[in-house]
Amino acid sequence: MTAISRMGKCWYLVYSKPRQEKSAVENLVRQKYEIYFPQIQLWRNRSGQRKLVVEPLFPRYLFVELDWSQGQGSTIRSTRGVSALVRFGLHPAKVPRSWIDFLKAGS
Repeated sequence: MTAISRMGKCWYLVYSKPRQEKSAVENLVRQKYEIYFPQIQLWRNRSGQRKLVVEPLFPRYLFVELDWSQGQGSTIRSTRGVSALVRFGLHPAKVPRSWIDFLKAGS
């Protein structure tokens, strides 16, 4: 994707249904959305044994890149696994591209 085609796109914050982040990611990717779902590896005690598990960095939250002016985003809310777009009043919450780049650089 070129810089010109990305100019109108912004990152937005999606709130998923409980423990359905992966379902939301799969269904949004199927709809051709660009998704960022940061995860972290942690050691957890499971069944009395220490195991390495992968968990969401921000439980129930994921990021979607879309061009709101082109009508993208209208299907986000009805996507299986998604609860809602995070909003401030009537406006969906934009996430600065620099934050996404920072998170991606750390992974």
